Amino acid sequence: MSEKIDLKLVKELRDQTQAPISKCKEALESCSGDISKAKNWLRERAMVYAAKKSDRATENGSSVLVFNENKNKAAIIVLRCETDFVAKNEQFTQLAVHIANEIVNKFSDCQLNSEQFGNVIINMNDNNTDNNMSVLDVIKQHIGIMGENIIPVSASVMSKNNDEIFESYVHNSYVPRISGKRAAVVKIKSNDNTNPIIQKLARDMVVHIVVAAPKFLSFDQIKDKEEHEDSVLLEQKYAMDGSTKISSMIEEAGYDAKITGFIFASVDNN
Repeated sequence: MSEKIDLKLVKELRDQTQAPISKCKEALESCSGDISKAKNWLRERAMVYAAKKSDRATENGSSVLVFNENKNKAAIIVLRCETDFVAKNEQFTQLAVHIANEIVNKFSDCQLNSEQFGNVIINMNDNNTDNNMSVLDVIKQHIGIMGENIIPVSASVMSKNNDEIFESYVHNSYVPRISGKRAAVVKIKSNDNTNPIIQKLARDMVVHIVVAAPKFLSFDQIKDKEEHEDSVLLEQKYAMDGSTKISSMIEEAGYDAKITGFIFASVDNN
């Protein structure tokens, strides 16, 4: 006969781990009411559960955009999951935002693929996991809570100087300006960054990036110009009118305006 467990302990474990109440009760019964051991019990089973889910298709997810405290670095990460329901779930968003904040504070100017992103060691500091774990292991421990396969897809970080400005946009957003299907940040430099013309240019450019999904800023970044012309931001036609070249728009704005960088991510394109 299993040991009777105080409901207060079940609630405490539930609050710390977000695991289902039935699992918290089972964990405590298996560990004689020891919360620390019960958390390890839940972690071990979460890893097994994640392994069982690992071959399931992840066709939904979220692009999450954050800035560091000083607003001189921006990061976009992409996590994929199975359903739109989980992608919009508050717990999924909280997990993704926490991971994104860890990434933006740890890196500057980088593009991480799925393997690199998954191997990054982050600090959770939430009683739910060990303080320092890889992104992949953190996600595996949350798969049991979400009930779906979740994978880390990509992470991008961009920094700016004091003479540059950021503008950001999240398309098909779940949480305004934070998470959605697509997200982008553009970096612009001019001799008057507070001018309304430059501010509008930045807004127009970041929306265009989300729509047109460029991969490169200029021809300087590629070898085969003909093959990749449609993917070069400065060579693209403005998405809102389909005719004006992006480089021409920047020149016409004046104030020595330049796009000095951008990051873009999409659940569909990664």
